[in-house]
Amino acid sequence: MLLKNIFGKWSRTKNEKQNQIIKSAKHQTTLTGDLEKDRQVLFHGLGGSVDIVQRKILIGKKQAFLIYIEGIVDIDLINKEILSRLQRLQEFPAQTDNPLEYIGKKVLSSGRRFMSNTLVADLLVEILLGRTVILVEGIKEGLILETRGGTRRSIEEPPTERTVRGSREGFTEDIGVNLASIRRRIKSPRLAIETLHIGERSFTKVAIVYISDIADPKIVQEIRHRISKIEVDGILASGYIERFIEDHPWSLFPQIYGTERPDKVVANLLEGRIAIVVDGTPFVLVAPAVFLQFLQGSEDYYERAIVGSVARLVRYLALMITTTSTSVYIALITFHHSLLPTDLLLAVAENREQLPFTPLAEALFMEVVIEILREAGLRLPTSVGQTLGVVGGIVIGQAVLAARLVSPLIVVTVSLAAVSSFVFPNYSMALAVRLIKFPMMILAASFGAVGIAVGWLLVTIHLVSLESLGVPYMGPLSPMRYKDLGDTFVVSHIWKHDKRPASIPHIDKRRIKGSPREPANEE
Repeated sequence: MLLKNIFGKWSRTKNEKQNQIIKSAKHQTTLTGDLEKDRQVLFHGLGGSVDIVQRKILIGKKQAFLIYIEGIVDIDLINKEILSRLQRLQEFPAQTDNPLEYIGKKVLSSGRRFMSNTLVADLLVEILLGRTVILVEGIKEGLILETRGGTRRSIEEPPTERTVRGSREGFTEDIGVNLASIRRRIKSPRLAIETLHIGERSFTKVAIVYISDIADPKIVQEIRHRISKIEVDGILASGYIERFIEDHPWSLFPQIYGTERPDKVVANLLEGRIAIVVDGTPFVLVAPAVFLQFLQGSEDYYERAIVGSVARLVRYLALMITTTSTSVYIALITFHHSLLPTDLLLAVAENREQLPFTPLAEALFMEVVIEILREAGLRLPTSVGQTLGVVGGIVIGQAVLAARLVSPLIVVTVSLAAVSSFVFPNYSMALAVRLIKFPMMILAASFGAVGIAVGWLLVTIHLVSLESLGVPYMGPLSPMRYKDLGDTFVVSHIWKHDKRPASIPHIDKRRIKGSPREPANEE
């Protein structure tokens, strides 16, 4: 009982002392020089989590602490370059006025950035960003060391944007690596990178990248203003930024272009656009964007112009097939029998004689089944997902035909529409196009060809009314920019791109100032 009372009294005293330290830490703004008190202030200011490492060491006969967060620092760097050098320091020279400055300049590697700070709030932010803080007994400053690291995913080719002839490099989740990928491709002092932190709790680093003598300052300022006004607990991906800054959040169509390819981002920067890089996600946003941009692929410009033009025309054909093929089937079967050849009409009538559902019902059934298979394939591992997509499609297709739930013609139509939806280089646009076909099917079942025409009219009106950061979404078609039409539906030769697209505001209009196809000057 006596031991229990003594232990209880000691425990209460310890808890009261810790509570006093925590309470004072909330009001303490600067370091005091009391090593234990400053350590407690930083530790509890970081939340007192188990991943906060506090390593007590001896530097020149002075007690010191290294404070960092495990998992987001380079442990090898701390052990081999920092701890080993600090522990070899026997004592500070007599003429040393600032021990932290001496450590940073003389003891540690000169290639490592260092600085000192007395503000507790600033030190907490630096630790949360992956840096290491050194506290020394009797010094009212903390030394900040650049030690960011940890396990990162290696650079790989983006799985959704593969090319045959283009670059195999893709973005990663590390914003430093992503910015370096852009910098390696644009070796110009005009490449401007502005950074800010968004998220009250996540404190996510966001970079605005543009070429200062090409991008329109008004658009840069507008992007800077919209991002700086975001007040949210956390930013987990670039999609959060996109949802906040886009002009028309209720539209199906993406108004900001997202990509995982550095070459695409660089190509857009050279046209006058602005890139938004978010830490923690491999998707980089590019704005402003236009509708036709989402139907253009990287390989359009890596191959010959004729080959690229054919590929681009195939995408436009796939757009029409994905959105309209199923609704055309419904309209023909329901209203416009006379447009079908006689032999085909008789075959369709024979197949539909024993079907229990209307054309709209069987089309909706098949489209929903395709969407379920598609989502299931995405959520499963790669090998299993591919097997499910192929085997599931074959098995279900054969089963519904054997059960006479749908006609063979609708299976062919829906399958063609599903395959066509994979042609689009941009996944966000592919999602929007897939959703358009459902209201088009309902309009076709209600009004036939007139319903399809009305549906496309409404979609066109909606697209024309959209803007991306003040830039018309349907440029260069609306408003008409005749100079840009040569590289819209087909791919023009690279040497003809002497000026930047007029649909995107910019400062410097000329991008080709000399070409080997120009005649040589005869002397």
